[in-house]
Amino acid sequence: GGLLFGAALSLFVVFLLVLTSTRPSAWSMSVMWQAEDARDMQARLAVAEERLRFGRDMHDVLGRNLAV
Repeated sequence: GGLLFGAALSLFVVFLLVLTSTRPSAWSMSVMWQAEDARDMQARLAVAEERLRFGRDMHDVLGRNLAV
C-alpha cells in the first residue's frame, strides 16, 4: 500500500515538473514566433515605404519636367 502510494506520488510530482517546465518553453516559442512575425512585417513595411517614397519622387520629377 505505502509503496504504491509513494510510486504514485513520485509519478505525480514528475508529471507536475514536466508540465510546469514545458509550459514556459511553449510560451517562449510563441513569443519567438511573434517576434519573427513582427520582424517580417517590419521588413514588408520598410519595402512599402520605400516604394511609396520612390513613387512620390517620380511624380515630382515628372511633374517638374512636364511643367517646363
